[in-house]
Amino acid sequence: MSVSVEIDNDGDAFAFLVGKNVAAVTFIWNYYQLLIDTETLSIYSNPVVSHRGKISKSGDPGYRDALCARIGTRVVRDASDDHHLELEFSDGATLHISFKSEDRVAPALQESLVVTNPNGSILSVGDSEHTTLDDATGVR
Repeated sequence: MSVSVEIDNDGDAFAFLVGKNVAAVTFIWNYYQLLIDTETLSIYSNPVVSHRGKISKSGDPGYRDALCARIGTRVVRDASDDHHLELEFSDGATLHISFKSEDRVAPALQESLVVTNPNGSILSVGDSEHTTLDDATGVR
């Protein structure tokens, strides 16, 4: 099952990640994957890490270390809108993931973020046909 999500304006569309721990960060050719407990976030834009006043962007020295340093931390807060997802971790760092098509690693990509879990559910955020988060997760 694959669905695209139109982010709710209440800003907590990714609340299911809160309380879960980052288990792995994977660098795959031109995108990233974060394993947060059993949820796999495939990120098709360049996420930005902010920690203790330092902002790390793709291409900056120490950028990969800044992403990998989140391994073992817990997601304590999420905030999202139609343009981005921001996750805050237990060490005070934040991860900003842009949903804007112009920020994607390849212009031809239709999605900015795809979240999968072991039961086969897939949530995607991008230019495909949108649905609400409640429809996507089966909540009625």
